[in-house]
Amino acid sequence: MATLTQAVATYSYIDRPQIDLGTLDQNDPDIALMVRVNTSMASAAASFNARQYSDAINTYRAAESLVYSALDPAWGPVTSPY
Repeated sequence: MATLTQAVATYSYIDRPQIDLGTLDQNDPDIALMVRVNTSMASAAASFNARQYSDAINTYRAAESLVYSALDPAWGPVTSPY
């Protein structure tokens, strides 16, 4: 079971520089998706660091939707009671 220390140590958007995708071909749909996911994850991390947890969760879920919809076009977000 992972401890909190392990989870934070592997979370790259909080304590590491943002990934630079600016030099790649922005017209490639796969690269464009990676840029959108990266932007969402960086925004969510910024919200988390600012203690805006609701915004962070919503932005993480938006990034999740981007990833899963690319993997499975029939995927839809699961509604959660939280």
